[in-house]
Amino acid sequence: MKRCAPAILKTYNYNRGIWNSGVPDRIRKLLRDKSTSPLCSHDERNLVSFFMTRENMPLKSAGTALTKRTTSAITTTSVTTAFERQYLIKYLYRHQAHGNVIKIAQNFLYTTIDSRRLLRQDVSLPELKKFLLSLLILQRGVQLDQAMGDVISQFLLTQKQMVVDLINSIFSKMVTMNMHGEAVYKWVKWMKLVNGHCQFTNYMENRIVLRNFLSFMRRSDVHPDYISYLKAIQLTQGPALASQFATTLIFLLTYIRNFSLAEDVWNYKCEHNLPIIDSDLTCILKTYCHMQKFSLVPQTYYKYPDAQHDQNQFDYLLIAHSKLHNWDALQSQFNALFGVGKLPSIQHYGILMYTMARIGELDSVNKLYTQLLRRGMIPTYVVLQSLLYAHYKVGDFAACFNQYELFKKYDIAPSTATHTLMLKVYRGLNDLDGAFRVLKRLSEDPSVEITEGHFALLIQMCSKSTNYLIAQELFNLMTDHYSIQHTGKSVASLMDVYIESNRAADAIALFEKYSKDLSWRDGLISVYNKAIKAHISSQNSSKCEEIFHKITDLNLAVDSEFYKMMIRFLVKLNRDYDTALSIIDQLIKHPVIKVDATHFEIMMEAYDKIGYRDGIINLYKLMSQNKVAANSKILYFILKAVAKKSLQNDGEVKETIKMVEEIMENASNGTLDVTYNKLHPSVMAWPMRMVVKHDSPQRALELYNRYNELFFKKHDWISNNNKFVMMRSLLVLLAQIEQWKDFETLFIKYMDRVENIESLPSSTTPNIKMKSLFSGLFPYKVSQLVAMNKIDELPLLWKKLHEKGFILDNMSWNSTVDALFKDSRTISYGLKIVDDTLIHGHDLIHKFRLLTKLSQDTAHSSHKSWSTLEMKEKDPYKFQPKLYLQSDTYNSIVKQLDTYLNGIDDITELETRIRDFISNYRYFMKDYLLKPRDNISKWEQIEMRHSSYFKELRKLKIVLPASNF
Repeated sequence: MKRCAPAILKTYNYNRGIWNSGVPDRIRKLLRDKSTSPLCSHDERNLVSFFMTRENMPLKSAGTALTKRTTSAITTTSVTTAFERQYLIKYLYRHQAHGNVIKIAQNFLYTTIDSRRLLRQDVSLPELKKFLLSLLILQRGVQLDQAMGDVISQFLLTQKQMVVDLINSIFSKMVTMNMHGEAVYKWVKWMKLVNGHCQFTNYMENRIVLRNFLSFMRRSDVHPDYISYLKAIQLTQGPALASQFATTLIFLLTYIRNFSLAEDVWNYKCEHNLPIIDSDLTCILKTYCHMQKFSLVPQTYYKYPDAQHDQNQFDYLLIAHSKLHNWDALQSQFNALFGVGKLPSIQHYGILMYTMARIGELDSVNKLYTQLLRRGMIPTYVVLQSLLYAHYKVGDFAACFNQYELFKKYDIAPSTATHTLMLKVYRGLNDLDGAFRVLKRLSEDPSVEITEGHFALLIQMCSKSTNYLIAQELFNLMTDHYSIQHTGKSVASLMDVYIESNRAADAIALFEKYSKDLSWRDGLISVYNKAIKAHISSQNSSKCEEIFHKITDLNLAVDSEFYKMMIRFLVKLNRDYDTALSIIDQLIKHPVIKVDATHFEIMMEAYDKIGYRDGIINLYKLMSQNKVAANSKILYFILKAVAKKSLQNDGEVKETIKMVEEIMENASNGTLDVTYNKLHPSVMAWPMRMVVKHDSPQRALELYNRYNELFFKKHDWISNNNKFVMMRSLLVLLAQIEQWKDFETLFIKYMDRVENIESLPSSTTPNIKMKSLFSGLFPYKVSQLVAMNKIDELPLLWKKLHEKGFILDNMSWNSTVDALFKDSRTISYGLKIVDDTLIHGHDLIHKFRLLTKLSQDTAHSSHKSWSTLEMKEKDPYKFQPKLYLQSDTYNSIVKQLDTYLNGIDDITELETRIRDFISNYRYFMKDYLLKPRDNISKWEQIEMRHSSYFKELRKLKIVLPASNF
C-alpha cells in the first residue's frame, strides 16, 4: 500500500479537476510532465494548437459532454473548463513557454459581451499573475499596462486584495530583473489607479499595499536613486503624483531609519515647491533630531504652519529645544498650550518630563509632576519613568528607590527598561547584593522578560569588586538556566571583569573561545576591544598589533571603544603621545563616531604620570573648543595640573581654589559642560588635601561644606561622607589640624566600612581595587598613635593590614618603622620590618650610587662594576626597588637604636642583646655594625671584646653568623 501511495497522489493531482472527454490521451500524457525544462517546439505547438482549435470548433463538435449555454452572445461560451485553463497556463509558464502563456491567456481569460472585451468573472489570481509576468518577461510593456488596467477596472471594487497582490508580484519580479526605475514608475502609476492617490503615511494601515515596496527599500544589494524616480514621475505623471509619492518615500525612509535619503527627498519637495503636508513635516523633524541638526528643527517647524497638525511634531520640537539648551523656548512651547485653549494632556507632560530628565533637569521634572497632580491627573508609565530617570541622571540614587515605589502606588507595571534602570542605580551605589535582589524579583515575575542586558550589567558590576567568580557564575546562569544566547555584550563584560581582576590570561582564553562563533551583528567588535585591553594589561605589544590587523582583515565596523583602546595602546605600551593625539584630532572630524571625554581622559592620565601639566591644560582647551563635555576624571586632572603649576610658579594655590569654586558652582547650576552634573567626590577630594597642606585647613573645610550644600540634600550628607574618597580627605584634614580624637573616630569608621564590604555575601574573592585604601593615609594614622601615646597598637594594626594584602606605599613603611623605633616596646617589631623588607632596597640604591662613583674613577673601576651599570642602563626599572629605607629614616632609626642600646648598663646584657639582634635581624645589623657606635657609652669595650668579628665584618662587608660575635 505504501509503495502505491506516490502514484495515487500523482494521479489525483492531475485528475482532481474535470477534464473533457474530448481531450485525447496524447495531450493528457504530455500534460503529466512535472519537469521545468522548456518544451520541444513540436510538443508545444501541438498542445497549444489542440486547445486553440478545439475552442474555435462548433459547439456540438467540441464534445458531447458539453451542453449549449443560453446567453446574449454565443462567444461567451467556452469549451475549455476553468480547471483546464488554469492547468494549461500553469503548465506552459512552468516550462517557460511565455509567448504561448500570453496567447492562451488572451484567448481563454477574455470574453466578449455586447462588443466589449472583458476578463472572465471566474478568472483566478494564479493565472492572471502568470499572464502578467509573461508579458513582463517578454518586455511587452504596453500590453502589460493595458492588461493591468483591465484587471484594475474590473476587479477593484470586488477583489481589491487580488489587484494589490498582482501589482506587488509584478513589482517584485521587476526588481529581481534589475528594472528598478521602471518598477517604481509602474508601482506608483498602478497604485494611483487603485487608491486614487499614492500617498501613504501609516504603514500598519497600508501594510498590504506597502509590504513589497518596503522590502525593496530595505534590500542591501539595491541602491535606489529616488530623486531620479521622482523627476521621471513628475515629468510624465505630473507634480501632484510626484508630491504624493515623495511623501510616501519620506515616511518609509524614516520608518527604516534611512534619514540621509529622507532628507534628500524632503529637499526635493522644497526645491520644486511641492506641497508640504503634516507627515512630511513630522518626518523631517524626526530626521533632523536623529542627525542632530537640532537648530533646523524649530525654524523648519515654524516655516510650515499649515502642516502643524501632528502631535508628534511637538515631541521633536521639545527634544530640539532641550538639546540646544534653549530652556525658555522649551518651556514656552509647553506653556503655549495653556494660551490656545488646549491644556497640556498627560501625554504632553510625559514628553516634556522625559525630555527634561534626559538632560538632568530634576527641579523642572519635579515641578511638572506637582503641576499635573494639582490638575487631578493620574500619572502614567512615562511620567513615573521620567521621575525615576531624572533622579538617576543627577546621581540621586537614594531617591530612586522612592520613585520606584510610585509604580506600585499607582498600580503601573514597571517595564524591562525600569528594571534595567534600577540595576544601574545599584551599580551607581556599587551594591552588587542589592542588584541580586532585583534579579531575584524579576525571575519571580512571569510578566517580566529577563534579557542579556540585565546580566551584562550585573557582570560588569563585578569588575568594580574584581569578583570574577560571581561574574563567571552569572554568565553560566544566563546561558544555562535562563537559556539566553550570549552575544558580544555579555562576553565583553565577563572579559572586562577578568582584566580588572588581574586575570588577563582568562580574558584572552574567553576571547579565543567565543570570538569564532560571533558575528559583527552580535557585537563582535566589543570582544575584540576587550582582547586589546587584555594584551595591554599584559604588556604584550605584538599581540595588540595582531588584533588590530585581525579587525582590519575582518572589515569590522569599529566604534568609540576601539579608538579608546588604540589610544591606550599607543600611550601605555609605545609611549607614542603624538600619534595618540593625532587619533583624537581624527575623531573630532569623524562623521559618525564622536569623540568624548574618555578619549581625552586616557591621554590626560598618561600626561599626569609623566608630569606634563601643559599637555593636560592644552587637551582641556581642545575639549572646550570642540564642545566635548568633561567628566569627573577630566576635571580631576585639570585641577591637579593647574595646582601643580601654581605651586611650581609661586607656591600658592589661590588660583586652584578659585577654579574649584567655579567648577562646583557651574556644575550645580548646569552651565558647565559636563557629562554628569553631580561632581564625583574625587574632584573635590584631591584639591581639599592639597589646600590643607599648602594653604589652610579651614579653607579646605569650607570647600567641603560648599560641595555638600550644592550637590547633596541634608539627609544625603551621611551617605556621601561614607564614601572612601571623602573619608580620606576628612582624615587628612583632621590630621593637619591635629584633631586626633576625631581622627581616631573617623579612622575606626573607615576600617569598619572596609570590613563590612569584605563581609558581604557577594565578597567571595578579595577586591583588588580596595587594596590601596590605606596607601598615603597610613602615615597620618601613625602620627595619631604617636600623638596619643598609643604606638603599642601599631604592630597589631600593621600586621592586620599586611595579612589582608593592603598595599602600603614606601612612605607608610618608613613612617611606621620610624615610629616603632622611637618606643622601646615596639623597637623589635620595627627591626623585623626593616630587616625583612626595607634594608634590601636601601642597600641596592646605595650600591648603584657607589658603583657610579667608582666608574668615574678609572683607577678603581672594574669589569664587574661596569657590567652591573650597563644592566642598569638597559633596564632602569629592574633595579629600582619599590620599598626601601629612606636615608632620613635610616639615620633616624640608627640614632634611635643607639639610644636604646645606650640605655643598657650591664655590658653582658648589652652583648646578649646585640647578639640576639644579629641573629634575628642580620641584614640590618650588618649595616649597623659597619661603623663604630660612638653614641653608645660602652661601645669601646664591645669593640675590644669582639675585635676579630668587627675586623672581618668591615673587611668583607657580608653577613656573619651571630655565633662569631
